[in-house]
Amino acid sequence: MTAEAPEETESPSPELRSLATEADFNVVDIEAPIRELRLADPHEMFTPYQRAFTAALEAKAESAQVVYRLLAALCGIALQPSDRGSPWGPMMTFETGRTAIPEDFRGEQTATISAIVGKVESPGLRARLADIAWSNDRKDGRSAAIAVSAYCGTVTGLLDGSLSTSHGRAEVQEALTFLHRAMQLAKDSTARNKRPPKVAQTFEAMHAATLAAKDIWTFVSIIDLGLDYGLRQPAIAARELEALAGTIPHRTYPIAVKRAWDLAARLYHNLNDKDGRQRCLNAAVHQTLAMRDEVNGSAGAEAGWVMDALQQIRHVEGEEKLEYDLEIELRRLQKAQLKQMGTFQINLHLDGVPEQIAEQFSALELSEALKQFAILGRSPDPKKLREEALKTRTEAPFMSMISVGHLDGEGRTESKSAGASMSGEPEETWFRRIYDQVESPRRARLVRGFVNPARLAIQTKFGISERHFNAIVGMSSLIPESQKPIVALGFTRLFQGDMMSATHLVIPQLEPCLRHVLKINGHDPSKRRDDGTEEDLALGPLLGSSLFRMGGPHAEVECLGALVGQALAK
Repeated sequence: MTAEAPEETESPSPELRSLATEADFNVVDIEAPIRELRLADPHEMFTPYQRAFTAALEAKAESAQVVYRLLAALCGIALQPSDRGSPWGPMMTFETGRTAIPEDFRGEQTATISAIVGKVESPGLRARLADIAWSNDRKDGRSAAIAVSAYCGTVTGLLDGSLSTSHGRAEVQEALTFLHRAMQLAKDSTARNKRPPKVAQTFEAMHAATLAAKDIWTFVSIIDLGLDYGLRQPAIAARELEALAGTIPHRTYPIAVKRAWDLAARLYHNLNDKDGRQRCLNAAVHQTLAMRDEVNGSAGAEAGWVMDALQQIRHVEGEEKLEYDLEIELRRLQKAQLKQMGTFQINLHLDGVPEQIAEQFSALELSEALKQFAILGRSPDPKKLREEALKTRTEAPFMSMISVGHLDGEGRTESKSAGASMSGEPEETWFRRIYDQVESPRRARLVRGFVNPARLAIQTKFGISERHFNAIVGMSSLIPESQKPIVALGFTRLFQGDMMSATHLVIPQLEPCLRHVLKINGHDPSKRRDDGTEEDLALGPLLGSSLFRMGGPHAEVECLGALVGQALAK
C-alpha cells in the first residue's frame, strides 16, 4: 500500500474518472457551494463550483471532484434563447478549442443528470440541469417539464426578491432570459393545448412587473415574446405599447421608446389600422430626433440621426414641413461634420530611398527604365492580405466592431462598411475597409519613395511623349484596338505629371481591357437573355469568376499592371 501512494499523488485527480455517477451525486452535497448565495443565473454559479472543485482536489475527494467539475462545466455553458438554431454555446472559444457545450455530455452522463435533477432545490441550477438533459435527449419529457417549471420559479424568485443577481441589472431584465427559455421549452416539448398554465401565469407576472417599473425596453421584449408564443393578441399588444410609450417623458431613453413605437406601428399595420400606424410612426420619428438632441455638438452623429429620421418620415403623412426642415438641417450638418474631422500623419520612413531610385533610373536607357518602372511594385498576396485583416480584429477589437460611413466631398454618406464580430466571417465591406487602411501606407510609400522619383528621372532624361507610348501600347495584345490611343495618351499624361488627366483616361479603360483579355483566352464575357438578345456581364462577376480561374488569385489585383507590363516585356 505504501508503494502505491506516490502513484496516486502523481496522477491528477480530474483524470481518475470522466463521468460523475449517480452514486457520486448521492454522497456529495451538490448545492453546498451556492446555497447561501441565492443565485438565479447558473452562469454566476460557475465560479463557486470551480472553487469547490479546486478544494476537492486538495482534499483528494474523488466523488466531489467529478461532481463539482461537471457542475462547473454545465453552469459555464452560455444560453442564448434568442438564437433558435443554437441556443447553447461555449463560454469561450480559443484557437485550439472551446469550453463545454451540452453535446459533450450526451449518453450516460446525460442519463445521470436526468436521474438526479429532481432532487435539486435551486431553481436556477435545476432549470439548467433539466434543460441540458432534455436538449441531449428530446424524448425526455420529464426533464423538459422540470426545466419549464424551474425556469418559471427562477423568474418568480427574481421578481419577489428571493433570488438575486450580481450583474447589476434590474430583476425584470435578468428574468427575461429565463422566461424566454421557459416559453421556448414549453412550445417545443408539449402540444399546444397541453402547455403548462404556469408559463402563462409567469408571463403575466413579468408583464405586470415591467409595466409597473416602466422598463420600456424589457416591456417591448415581453410583448414580443407574448406575440411569438400566442400569449398576447396583436390588438391588445399594440394598445399596451402605445399607452406605455406615451407616458415616458420626452428625451428619456429615446431609442427604447422608439422601439416600442416601431413595434406598435407594425402591429397596427398588420391590423389594417391606418390611423394607429400613422400615430406610432410619427411618434417614432420624434424619438429619433430626440436621439439627435442627445449628441448635440457632434455634427456627424447629428447628421446620422437626421438621416434616419428622414428615412422614417417618408411613410408619415402630414409632416411635409418637418421633412423640408430636416433636409435643410441635414445639408448643414453634413458640411459641418467635414470641419470636425481630424487628420493624422504617418512616417513613411523613406530615408533617402527617393534619391537612390532617381539615381538608379537616371543611369538606365529608355527601354530598360520603362521595364523596371513597370515592376516597381506588386500587389500583396490576397490570401495574406485577408489574414492580416483578420489579425486586426484581434489586435483592435473595438475598432473592428464599429461600422463606418464613408463620406464624399460634401459630407454625404456614399457608402457604409459593416463592423465585424469576434466570431464568424466578417462581411466583404469590412474586409475592403481594412484592406484600404492597411494598404494606404504601403501604397503611399511605394508612390513617394519609388514611383514618383523613377517617373521624374525618366521624364527628365527622355522627355516622354505620346510617340513613346503609341509604340508600346500598339504592341500589346492585352488592349483592344479601339482603346489603344486612349491608353497611350493616359500613360503619357502619367509620366508628364498630369495625374488628374491620367486617372480619367486610363481607369475607365480597365473594364474593356478585361473583357478583351477574357475573349482572347476563350472566356465569353457576355450573357444571353431568354428573348435572344445579349449584353456584357457586369464587372463584378468578371473579376470574381472567369478572370480568377484564368489568372489565379493575383489576377484581380495585378490586372492593371499587366496592361503595361507585358507590353514593355516585348
